[in-house]
Amino acid sequence: MAAINNVLDNLKEMPAGKQFVLLLVIAISVAGMVLFYSWIQKADYQVLYSNLSEEDAGRIAQELQAKNIPHQIGSGGAVLVESDKVYDVRLKLASEGLPQGSGVGFEIFDNTSFTTSEFVQKLNFRRALEGELARTIRTLTGVEQSRVHLVVPDKTIFALSNSKSDTTAAVFVTLAQGRKLSSPEVQGIVHLVASSVEDLSPDSITVIDNKGELLTKPSDGGVMSISGTQMEYQHNYEKNIMEKVVSILEPVVGKGNVNARVSAEFDFTRSERTEEVYDPEGAVIRSEQKTTEKSSSGNPGSGIPGVASNLPGAAGGSSNSESQKQDEMINYETSKTVTHIVESPITLERLTVAILIDGILPSQTGTIENADQYTVRSEESIKGYEEIIKRTIGFTDDRGDEITVSVMPFEKIEVGEIEELPTDYMAMVMMVLKYLVPFIVALLVLFMVVRPLMKSLTTPTPASQQLKASAAVAAAEQLDEPLHTKEIPMEKQVIDWASGNPQEAAGLVKGWLEEK
Repeated sequence: MAAINNVLDNLKEMPAGKQFVLLLVIAISVAGMVLFYSWIQKADYQVLYSNLSEEDAGRIAQELQAKNIPHQIGSGGAVLVESDKVYDVRLKLASEGLPQGSGVGFEIFDNTSFTTSEFVQKLNFRRALEGELARTIRTLTGVEQSRVHLVVPDKTIFALSNSKSDTTAAVFVTLAQGRKLSSPEVQGIVHLVASSVEDLSPDSITVIDNKGELLTKPSDGGVMSISGTQMEYQHNYEKNIMEKVVSILEPVVGKGNVNARVSAEFDFTRSERTEEVYDPEGAVIRSEQKTTEKSSSGNPGSGIPGVASNLPGAAGGSSNSESQKQDEMINYETSKTVTHIVESPITLERLTVAILIDGILPSQTGTIENADQYTVRSEESIKGYEEIIKRTIGFTDDRGDEITVSVMPFEKIEVGEIEELPTDYMAMVMMVLKYLVPFIVALLVLFMVVRPLMKSLTTPTPASQQLKASAAVAAAEQLDEPLHTKEIPMEKQVIDWASGNPQEAAGLVKGWLEEK
């Protein structure tokens, strides 16, 4: 109690300015401690899901709010939760079927009413099928978003077969930055959609990307389709020949010391020819028919009618005649040979190969800076390289093929070494500082604010020290005076004096304690 009274006395004796400064320092210290405490208790948020569509982000935020899980919505469709709850929340949301992706799937039939019309049922089925296909395509590497549009004609018994429309589909994909789908990947998407929709042919599917580029090739045999296929075939052939040339020369001249370019000219004209050849000497009997006819005829008897003319040996008589007819028909089949010839639509007309080998010619020695560091290639070596390349690529003079081998110094391109990704020490430092800084600040406040403040409050001011000294002197004088009356003991006099002068008595006692 004495210490508290002393502090209060010192506060009363301080000037108003010092009292204000003291209260301000106390308020700032308390506020700082509260802020540091709240910073320590602040949760560390990490990404739960990123690159979400607006529909998925809204569903997830609504579900987290219903479960009273603290969360934040970041930029780019990101949802953040506390770091120690990321995996638990993901499992909970996965059990709820989130995220679903853009569009709806077959979950649209989870709440189906008996009053739903057949038209709405068909429409919902098509929407669900489009949504499920879009979700599947979105799981491919490099695809961020996708949408599928289906055109399915209605089936009716009154529709004529020749007027029935075909089922068609259009697929729109949003690719990641710098990503491009290869031809096999595009064909995979096409066959995925074709296999998922009834009566849908792969030729009726169109795939485009977010840049408006058509990824599927027309398959109707048009000019664009043929031209694209021809260019692709030519490019692949040139690339194959170039790889052959480089792979066969690198073991001789060294890796990275040879470069090749190939130009191939093709004739993509397609022709068909049908020939029929007849062999007159190869005639054979196909059919044979023979017909024989025999006939006979006679004249009746002549004479006098009566019995006498009919008796044997009577005068007058008759004449008989016979005839025979024979027909023969033979059909011969002439030998015929029918040949249908389809000439190859791809004919290599000319092949040109340019090869560049690192080194310098003897005539260039001393004319190029630092020429001594290059290898001098002899003419015999160059001729040997040409012969090797001719046999590798199938060189033919009849086509007018050309090969050029040049030897000249390569410009050395310095490629910087790929630096290893630096370790993220900042996260570790922040984790340590999160607990170290408050401790350091508490020590600083204790030694730089609290301790000087307590010292200033407990140290008496000069005025109070002078007052205590005068009180101590007065008390000592009164104690030293002789007692004129013996009826009042000294203890009672001291008690009376202390009761009448409480402040002086307190200062006196404090002074004694300090001396001890």
